[in-house]
Amino acid sequence: MSGKTEVSRLSLVGGVTYKVLPKLCAYAGGGYSWRRLMFETADGALLVVDDDSTEGWSFDFGAIANFDKFLVKLGLNTTKFKLADFRIGLGYRF
Repeated sequence: MSGKTEVSRLSLVGGVTYKVLPKLCAYAGGGYSWRRLMFETADGALLVVDDDSTEGWSFDFGAIANFDKFLVKLGLNTTKFKLADFRIGLGYRF
């Protein structure tokens, strides 16, 4: 093993957004996700680690804060409640 690891992720989620305060929205949704952890062998092949990989239904929730033209998103995505990914996003509103 070379010791290198790779993680691949995919999430397809749809949901709703609700305005809680004038500058704060909450969102939640569901869909499908997968996450795969892989190790690279000495010959360059990638091996999937099944114990730290999962796929199936997904739940995504968080908040979006509005600062004039800028947006800040904080959220959590979980796949089958086995693994969780925290998400932070920055955006610009036109």
